Amino acid sequence: MLLELRAQAQDWRALGPSTFPEFPGKSDFFLKNARGIGRAGAVRFLKQADGALIRILLTPYGGMWKWNQEMLIWEVITGSDLLEGGVADLQQHPKNLSKWYAVAGDADCILDHNGPALWAEHCVSGGLFRSEDAGRSWEGPIGNWIRPDGSVDTNFWTAPSGKVARRLIIDPKRPARMCLVLHTYDYSERRYTGYVYRSLDAGANWYPVLQDTLGRLKELEYDQRAGVLYAAGSALYRSLDFGSHWTLLDNSGLPAAKTVSRMELSVGVGRSGVVDLLVVNDSLRTNQIFRSLDKGCSFSLLGNGAASPPWRTALAVHPEDPELIFFSAGNKVNRLVRSATTWRAVYAGGDLHDDVHELMFDPQGKYLLASTDGGLYATTDSGKTWSKASESVSMAECWDVAIAPDTSLRVLSGLQDCGTVLYRSDTLGGAWFIVRGGDGMGVEFDAENDSLAYHADGNNTIVGRSGNGGINWNTCTPKGSGRGYYLTALAAHPVYPDLVLSGFHDLFISRDEGRSWTRHRVDSALDPGLTMTAVAWAPSDSLTIYVAFENPVWSDQLKQRLYKSTDGGDTWVDITSGLQSVAWMSITSLAVHPDHAEWITVGFRGGAKGKVMQNRSGGVAQRWQTVVEGLSGSNDVYALTYDWDAHRTLYAGTRRGVWHLQDNRWSDWSGGLPACMISGLAIRKSDGLLVAGTHGWGVWMGHTHR
Repeated sequence: MLLELRAQAQDWRALGPSTFPEFPGKSDFFLKNARGIGRAGAVRFLKQADGALIRILLTPYGGMWKWNQEMLIWEVITGSDLLEGGVADLQQHPKNLSKWYAVAGDADCILDHNGPALWAEHCVSGGLFRSEDAGRSWEGPIGNWIRPDGSVDTNFWTAPSGKVARRLIIDPKRPARMCLVLHTYDYSERRYTGYVYRSLDAGANWYPVLQDTLGRLKELEYDQRAGVLYAAGSALYRSLDFGSHWTLLDNSGLPAAKTVSRMELSVGVGRSGVVDLLVVNDSLRTNQIFRSLDKGCSFSLLGNGAASPPWRTALAVHPEDPELIFFSAGNKVNRLVRSATTWRAVYAGGDLHDDVHELMFDPQGKYLLASTDGGLYATTDSGKTWSKASESVSMAECWDVAIAPDTSLRVLSGLQDCGTVLYRSDTLGGAWFIVRGGDGMGVEFDAENDSLAYHADGNNTIVGRSGNGGINWNTCTPKGSGRGYYLTALAAHPVYPDLVLSGFHDLFISRDEGRSWTRHRVDSALDPGLTMTAVAWAPSDSLTIYVAFENPVWSDQLKQRLYKSTDGGDTWVDITSGLQSVAWMSITSLAVHPDHAEWITVGFRGGAKGKVMQNRSGGVAQRWQTVVEGLSGSNDVYALTYDWDAHRTLYAGTRRGVWHLQDNRWSDWSGGLPACMISGLAIRKSDGLLVAGTHGWGVWMGHTHR
C-alpha cells in the first residue's frame, strides 16, 4: 500500500473510522459514552421514478450519503463535498424528481462566542445549491438575494457570512414558490435576527418576507392540507399565503419569547391544523411540549422534560399516530405517554450516543431515526433499543492527528464528542479503537519511543499519557493548570524524547514523559482569562519555545499574543509586534523550521487575508512577511507542519484541503481528498507518510512530495 502511495503521492485514501471503534480491552462509562463515528444530520427520503424511496443522510461537515439497499451500505454522493463541506437541508422538486436543492452548512452552527466547539466561520452556510441530475453534480450558490431596499446583495453568502440557513420549503403544488429560513448574529450588539426569504421564480430571486428581532429563527414547516406555513425560533409565526404575510402568535399560550432559546416544530400530523412544539424554556430550565389543534391560535401544555441546549433539540411525531411523540431531553430521548387526559414524559431507554440533534420517522412510521454527535441510530420498538444506522459512513470530526515514528502504522486522532481513537495495522489489516472518552483534541507521539503518547481532552481540560502505544492511559494534567482553551495546546518535542509542552494560561513543561511538570509564567501582565492556542518547540534546540495566546471562545475581546523563549521557558519576549494579522484574526498554529530555531511560521483563521506569516529572525518586528501567494484569502489555516525531506517542505491544513509551500508559493496538495477542512496534519519523518485529520470526513492518508 505504501509503495502505491509513493507512486502517486497526492492520491489520498480514507483511513476512517467508518465503523464504530472497538474497545481495546475492558470498557468503562466514559469510553461507552464517547464511542461513535461523528455527528450525523437529518435524513431525507426522496422519491424515484418508480415510486420507491431513497434514503439520504446529511452531515454537517461530511457531505451527503445515499443508502444502497442491495449492498446494505452508505455510499457518498459524489460532489456533495463541494457544498462547503456539509448539508443542512435537502429538498426535491415535487414534479422533476432529478432536481434537488441543498442548503450548505451546519444546521446547528452557533454564531455567538458561547459556542462550545467550532468557530462560527467553519459552520456558517455556504448558500443554496441546485442539482439537475439527482445529486451527481451541483451548481451554486444560486439566486439573487434582495435587500429590503430592493438592491441585490452580491456578497450574501461570502465567507465569513455570519448566516445560518437551516430549512428550505418548496410548495408541492406550485414548486416555483420556495421559502428559506436563516438567522444572523450581530457580535457588537449581541443580537440575533431571523429571516424568511421567499422566491416565486424557482430560486432565481429571493426577497425577505419576515424579519424577526425577537430571537433565532431556525424552523420552517408547511402544513399542506391546511395551507399554513410556520416559522419558529424564540417565537412562533404563521403565514396563510405561503410567506407573503406573517402573524406573530404571541397570545396563544406559549412562553414569552424572551424566555425561549429555541422551538422545534411538527405540523399536520394526524389531521390538518395540528401543531406540535418543543420549547426550550430558559426560565424554567426545561423542555416543554405544546400542542395546538387550531393552526396555532391556542396551545396546551402536554409535558416537560430535561432541558437541552439550543444547538441540539429534536422533536418527532409518528406520521400515523399523533399520540406517539418523541423529543430530546438533556442528552437523551424522551417519549410522551398519555394516561387518560394527562401526559407524562418518560425516558425512552436504549443505548445511543449523547447529544441528539434530529429525530425523524420514516414516511411509513416503521422506525424512528436519531441523529447524534456519534452517528445515526434507529429504533423499531419506541426507543427501548437502538441499532447503529450509519456504519460505513466516514464523517468523524477530527481535531488533531499524530503518527507513531516506527514503521508499523499507528495513528492517534482526537474527535469532536467521540473521544480519542487509535488506528493500528497488522498483517490482518487495520482497526480503530476508542481509547479515551470525552472530547478528543490534541494528540502526540514521542519522537523516538513509539509506545509513548499524549492526548488532551479540551472540554474537561485533561492531559493524558500512555506508555503502551495508546491503549491504556493515565491522567497527567499539570497540577494547578486551570482551565485551558477548548483546543488545549499540546506538543511533544519532534526530536528529543520525553519532552512535552502543555499550554493553559501558564506554560507547563515536562522533561520526564509528563510525570512531572514545571510551571512557567509567560507574562504576568496578561489578562488571567487569556489562554494558549498553540505551542511549538524548535526541533533543533530544546530550549527555544514559541507560544500563542487568545481569549477563550466565550470571550468578547480577542487579544492575540505571540511569545518566544530561548532558555527553556524561564524568560520570554513578546514578538507580536509586526505580526499584522493578529489585529483581525486568530492564531491557530505554529511551526518552527527543522534546522533553524529562529524560523517561525504562524497560521491564522478569520479575516480576509494574511493567513500565513513567517519570520526568519526569531520574531524581529521588521522581519515578518506574509506568505500567501497561491493561497486564497478566505482559506483559513488550522495546522502547519514541516516535512523532514531535503527541502524541508512546509505543509498546511486549511479550510479547503492540504497545501504545501515551494519557492515561497503555495500549491494544492489535496488530489483525491474531499473538499473539506483539515484540522490536523502529521508526517512520519522516516518515509514522508502524511496523515490528515479532516473535520467531517475522518482521517486520510497520503504522502509528501519526496
